[in-house]
Amino acid sequence: SKTCVNITSNLHRGNETSAVSKLQSFLISKGILSEKVSGFYGDYTVDAVKTYQQSVGLPETGMVYGATRAAIAEETCN
Repeated sequence: SKTCVNITSNLHRGNETSAVSKLQSFLISKGILSEKVSGFYGDYTVDAVKTYQQSVGLPETGMVYGATRAAIAEETCN
């Protein structure tokens, strides 16, 4: 069974929250992020988010705002 990854707030570099940990776990599960889950949104997470955004046809901002949050939820919660 898949884990629904519903990120309810915008995330970007410098954030340090449980939502970042959820994001990192998702990116690791996709094979995009090779770092451990830290809960800190640093350079590796930015790069991984850009890779994910490219893979789903979104602008590569490195930030998890509305469209990226929706894409992650659609992929994991349906």
